[in-house]
Amino acid sequence: MIMSLYAQKPTFEWVKQIGGNNTDVASTIATDLNGNLLVAGHFSGTADLDPGESPANFISNGYTVAFKNEQTKVSIRLFSITGQVLMEDQFYNTKKIPLEIHQPNGLYFLEIIDQQAKKTVMKIVKD
Repeated sequence: MIMSLYAQKPTFEWVKQIGGNNTDVASTIATDLNGNLLVAGHFSGTADLDPGESPANFISNGYTVAFKNEQTKVSIRLFSITGQVLMEDQFYNTKKIPLEIHQPNGLYFLEIIDQQAKKTVMKIVKD
């Protein structure tokens, strides 16, 4: 997957590539109020999920939410389409959150609350 950023003019700012040599699918891409880029999706095989110089290889077993900058504390909650909380967890000092959804295929909502208590909600389609 290749991502690029353009300023308001539009002028080119940067381009980054993450993923592997098999299937890479981003089901949702969002930004939070701090400018962190949040990507949720799936891949098969092994994928480098760090667009920087150092590789951060993951083996496929679910979804991964990746942050541009390291987060000192992140809280997540996974909701069904009816609003039922299916999972809650907290992560500390991380740039990536591995997310395994042990639910049937369908539509889910992931709430992410960062260290400044800013909330982002992402739609995840599990298929």
